[in-house]
Amino acid sequence: MARFLTSLFLGWLALLLPAAAGADGNRLVEARGQSYSASFTAPTADEPSTSVLIWDADLHMALENDAPVLTARFRYEIEDWRYLLPTFGPGDVQVWSPSGETGARLPEEAPRIRPSEVEMMFRFYAPAQNSYVGVSQRIATPGAPGEWVESPPSRPGWDRTFIWLSGINKDAWLSPETARSVWQSELRPEGVEIVQAAWSANELMTFLAENNMRNRAVAAAEAVNRLLDGVARSFGYEVAAMREDPQRYLEPAFRRGVPIALLRKLERLQNLPNGLKQGDAAAYEQARREAAAIMAAMERATDAGERRGAEPGGNGQPAGEGADE
Repeated sequence: MARFLTSLFLGWLALLLPAAAGADGNRLVEARGQSYSASFTAPTADEPSTSVLIWDADLHMALENDAPVLTARFRYEIEDWRYLLPTFGPGDVQVWSPSGETGARLPEEAPRIRPSEVEMMFRFYAPAQNSYVGVSQRIATPGAPGEWVESPPSRPGWDRTFIWLSGINKDAWLSPETARSVWQSELRPEGVEIVQAAWSANELMTFLAENNMRNRAVAAAEAVNRLLDGVARSFGYEVAAMREDPQRYLEPAFRRGVPIALLRKLERLQNLPNGLKQGDAAAYEQARREAAAIMAAMERATDAGERRGAEPGGNGQPAGEGADE
């Protein structure tokens, strides 16, 4: 907490320092310990997920051949999150949270949902114009938490350098002449905010599809029961004591494996020895096909869920206070 408060103080101090142009027309604006709370909806989920980022950003403003060159850097850490994701089997959505108090806990090695694109607005006060202006910057691929990512230098031209953030021309570009005058005059950094962010659940959904055996266990239990029905109808065996309760395998929400005893029961029922097949085997053979279909449907649902996770997660909307706290 002390390190966070120190970082926040340093970021506040950096933003208060005047960004007057140097002799070469260059400026560097640094922001540290900013907070961004976002709400976004994963593909096929009806309810939004949330994530809180603590992030840093730099803006380097330079002149080359009397033309502006802008470069931004960005890094972040995920401070908190709550995900609502589609399941690969029973149920509509699964809630995941860090503590498990408001949802299931993900294993430590599971990736988190990360921003896939970030748009920032650096805000300045221009005393000569008595107005606020902004510089917009986009980080196309933010990268992993804690990793600095730098945008390629952009050369927007004077007509696309500053945006009016106040006054009657709000949201319009400054004219080339006014933008050049603002650049050459005093500029006071007033803050930086994430305007919007896109999110992708691709990594997490792929991880869950490959490593979470919960739905495979539920499907295996249902397949066992279907086979037992066929065994009873074809051969007259009493199977009540051997039936499985699929609900038993719904918890924990993340299951690292299917119980060996359940897999062995499924395999044995799928391959009854001829000595136990005393009677008309038609119902049993039909049950074998239905059990295989249950397992195949589970795998298709898992594959479809993995593909849905690869779809863009949409733009995150700020939730609560943003960067200018």
